[in-house]
Amino acid sequence: MTAVLQGGSTRLMPDGPALRLPHKLVLVAVATSPFQKALTLDAGFPLKISEVLVVVAGGALLLQLRSRPKVPAHLRPQAGWLGALGALVALAALVNLVTATPPPPYPGYGRSLTTDLLLYVGYAAMVFVVWRTMLDISSRLILDAMAWAVRLAVLFCLLQWYLYETAQESLIRALGFEMVIGQAYGTLMPRNGPFYEGNNLGVFAVLAALMMLRRRDGWGVAGAVFCVGYSQSTSALLTVFAALAIAALLVASPRWRFRVVVTGLLALAVVVAVPSARQYVQFQAEKVGLSAGSGTTDSGDRTDLSRSLRSAKNGVGIDMTLAHPVAGVGPGRFGAWFGEYADPADFPPGYTTGGPHRDSRRIVENGYVQVAAEVGLVGLFCLVMFLFGLARATARVGFVELALTVAIMLLLVTAAAWTLLALWFALGYQAAVTREYGDGLVPAPRATAEAPT
Repeated sequence: MTAVLQGGSTRLMPDGPALRLPHKLVLVAVATSPFQKALTLDAGFPLKISEVLVVVAGGALLLQLRSRPKVPAHLRPQAGWLGALGALVALAALVNLVTATPPPPYPGYGRSLTTDLLLYVGYAAMVFVVWRTMLDISSRLILDAMAWAVRLAVLFCLLQWYLYETAQESLIRALGFEMVIGQAYGTLMPRNGPFYEGNNLGVFAVLAALMMLRRRDGWGVAGAVFCVGYSQSTSALLTVFAALAIAALLVASPRWRFRVVVTGLLALAVVVAVPSARQYVQFQAEKVGLSAGSGTTDSGDRTDLSRSLRSAKNGVGIDMTLAHPVAGVGPGRFGAWFGEYADPADFPPGYTTGGPHRDSRRIVENGYVQVAAEVGLVGLFCLVMFLFGLARATARVGFVELALTVAIMLLLVTAAAWTLLALWFALGYQAAVTREYGDGLVPAPRATAEAPT
């Protein structure tokens, strides 16, 4: 690949348009995306390196509007759905700035409701900046940045485990680690690495594993799979196999289907042969209700507590949506309205009224329900249409790209927020690779072993 000068900036041929300041900033944001809690600044919320870089990239993007490449014709429907979602987020914010709010308290809200709403509008703006900026970047460069991110994630997972085992609390605080402890392997150990929680690490790891598979980076794939196991995330584990299986059934060549089957058999052999792997699978099966087991952890918590909580909160979100179908309750305000719709009988004692959970912000943990409850049903429709358009586009590109799209769609079901940057970095990669396919910069799938069958 040759770098040539064009218009005063470096253009990487044939992979993409001119690589300018916003592109460079977003690439560094991708590489530093694992630092969701570790190495963050306390600004009333964890201020992340990647967020700062994306905000600066957004400002630089505004200054370069006239010289920015246009969205290719085959991606304009997706851009349209995303633009409509952005407009609806802004509308929901305006409507809910002037309408009544429920009476306090608002557990987990350290700012005024107005400030918080504007902050969550900013989160939405950031993901739109990410998608639009990454659209113009070479997909190869994005994969290279993600390779750095995987290695940093593995390094900080190992560092977290070491600091936990050696009880170095001062270093844990100094580096900003959040210690989330799990026992899926039969012993207490941390499970979130540099992320805020284990589920977020799992989301990142699943997407990274598929992107490293596309890069043909064996160490990258191994590192991402390690992070999936370290996260102890049930949704991450299920998503990996479901995404590969669905993509294999829909578009894969016989060679890819053979690889998927062999991978599944190898995983089964590991579960049968390794006691800790059997313990891990048993624990995850108990969490989703596929196995009775003991029903409790060593600390006395129900193993299916996470599933029952998510189900109850989804019900709250649906009730909230039906009561506010047009403009929702406003970006970030699910927790503020939670007490108005939650039935205490559906939750652990004290969850809706205080107790040990009094300082925790209530989140729905489902990106689709979050959009419906906070932005409205039309906003949910725009998000779903955007994702289905992406699925159709990536099915033409190849097996790995479709598997990545399926993984994104599945991970949103249990995501802490629909604006989680890890999801949108993957969506940005998908935008870049579909642009390259439409421009004829990647081979047509029927000319490769990844042709739809």
